[in-house]
Amino acid sequence: MKSSLWILALLGLSLGTVPRVYAQVGSNPYLDRIGPGLRPLAQTIEAHRSLTRARDQGITETFVGHYLGPVPGEVRWNPDGDVQVDLTFAHRALRPDQAVLTSALGARGVVSDPYNAVVEMWIPPENLLDAASLPGLLSVTVPHYAVVRRVVAWSSNPPNYDTAGSNALGAVAYANATGAIGSGIHVGVISDGAQSYETDVSAGYLPNNIYIDPNDTTYGSSGNEGSAMMQIVYDSAPGVDLGFCGPTTDVQFLSCLNDFEGSGFKANIIVDDLGFPGVAMFQNGTFATGVASFAQSNPGVHLVTAAGNDNGAYWQGSWTPVTLSTPLTLNGVTYTEANNFGTSTSPNPYATLFLHSNDTDYWILEWADPWQAPAGDYDVVVYNGNPDTTGKVVACNQGTDIDSTGCTFSTTPGTSPGPNPVQGNSYKNTTSVNETLYIEVLLRNGTNPSGLLKLITGSQASNEVRLNPNSPFGSIYGQSALPQEFTAGAMDVFQVGSANATIEPYSSTGPVEFEYSSLASTTPSPSSVPKPDITGVDGVTINPVGSFTSPFFGTSAAAPHIAALLALLMQHEPGQNPETTVTNEASLPGGAPATGAGNSYGAGVPCLAKLTPSGAAACNPNSTATINISGGGGGSGSGSGSGSGSGSGSGKSGGGGGGGMDPLTLLVLGILLCCAIWSRQDDTEYRLDC
Repeated sequence: MKSSLWILALLGLSLGTVPRVYAQVGSNPYLDRIGPGLRPLAQTIEAHRSLTRARDQGITETFVGHYLGPVPGEVRWNPDGDVQVDLTFAHRALRPDQAVLTSALGARGVVSDPYNAVVEMWIPPENLLDAASLPGLLSVTVPHYAVVRRVVAWSSNPPNYDTAGSNALGAVAYANATGAIGSGIHVGVISDGAQSYETDVSAGYLPNNIYIDPNDTTYGSSGNEGSAMMQIVYDSAPGVDLGFCGPTTDVQFLSCLNDFEGSGFKANIIVDDLGFPGVAMFQNGTFATGVASFAQSNPGVHLVTAAGNDNGAYWQGSWTPVTLSTPLTLNGVTYTEANNFGTSTSPNPYATLFLHSNDTDYWILEWADPWQAPAGDYDVVVYNGNPDTTGKVVACNQGTDIDSTGCTFSTTPGTSPGPNPVQGNSYKNTTSVNETLYIEVLLRNGTNPSGLLKLITGSQASNEVRLNPNSPFGSIYGQSALPQEFTAGAMDVFQVGSANATIEPYSSTGPVEFEYSSLASTTPSPSSVPKPDITGVDGVTINPVGSFTSPFFGTSAAAPHIAALLALLMQHEPGQNPETTVTNEASLPGGAPATGAGNSYGAGVPCLAKLTPSGAAACNPNSTATINISGGGGGSGSGSGSGSGSGSGSGKSGGGGGGGMDPLTLLVLGILLCCAIWSRQDDTEYRLDC
């Protein structure tokens, strides 16, 4: 085993005034600052402090099978063996600058939360306790990782590309009647990646000169959902300027918001489709309050977000204990009661979760303790079959927050959880057949002021998830629960106009129920936020590139449709609130319930064609109409427009009518139109859109 005295000496010099950790784990005063998901790793490495690099001696290899992503909440490693962490300080002013973090901890990829006292970075795992010893530090935790809000295609809609959505919501009719195509409006898209966007540009499905956030280093390797979302915006509003940012964590998400406004791009609309399982659900946590702070600082920016695809995969209820027929003993802890997912007359200590073959399902349990001072301790145990027959324990959480540590069946009880009232885990089905998991929720000790629990589940492969039992309300969380966000649910595009049209079965529902008024509150103060706000459409066919499938289902597809409508309205009705107009032109579908429909549909499905002579009949997903980019009508700053010629162009590159005007007049008007939509691309470059 190699000596590390020279490395320790070097670290001692570079740390400056940073206190050094104790050599013995048992006497280390900083261990409690490390979140439970990282603590076993820190303990193992600290016990082998003579290592030159933990990975060199295989210490971290014992954790890699449990800690690799991309399941949310798990520790993630980069190819160099570094681990990603969030450092939370008592105050933003106490955060060290990047040079200090690089010198003291070997930090790379440092991102500072623009609204909270959090710094995110990659560090060698042997420096976890060094990080915990930083002055003013409160905790070292696993970041909250993003999940996309799409569903793997589960039906085959006609291959007419995005145009079905543009016609269903009246974007085509509105654009052709008014001449508004989103010119001068900048739309920023936040999603998992835009890996093959250049392919879409070459094929004509996206415009040239898309702004890519220079601080986003993962857009080219992490997926293509962002490309698909941009295609949808561009189809309904082909005059917009598009930007993209692909965060993997909630800290990076907040950085994306700031980058869109702090750069030359200057977004007017920002649309996202990301969820962050594990963030506070009984109150707005640091992430949600950060988004709210951005909205307050940028009142002219319209935020649109996907509601989520968690309906049917979510359960909410009160802790109601039922006695286990056979006590369960795991890792030195004996449980005699579990939560009753059934009724008083037909008790059931298990919830079941359907798991597709070769897929990984995750689950997150939260309880209504104060987020920063939980008194209760709930554990979760998962079986690969009915525990009353042949089911075996395959995953559990005892004394940890979110990770996939499995169950070691030791005789030593796990420690209490912290620092938040949340538990989570995941399980991978490595077989070629589907499985049914059985989930048990157990109270270890402590109390819960209201007794409320929230259980949310998901699929790594974006398969539709079914939890039984499930709750038909309350599955919206995170930024999607904020009143500052325009939150979109989803309906199949080809149901629009149908007499019995209904919301997609997976589209997340409201209302959002909070137990605490703020993150720091310790006294319950129940409140409710009505969500979603609006219903968009999904099931549209996009240009499939890379591994992205088509049609595009999920609220991830619905949100960019709504963003495009806002862009059209912002061009044609400057100074007006586009959300208000979209809401006013929305209606509930025929299949909506007589009461409580707002919890699923918000205001309903919008139809901008109602604002045109064509009327609501033009909101037809089966229409073959396309946007005539240079046809008649007038947008902002260019008069009312009286042209009514026969313009034969269609789609994104169409021609236009002239209303019988002479060639010289047409030439002059064409030059004026080009000047009117001359748009600034960044700080140094201009582009002429004509």
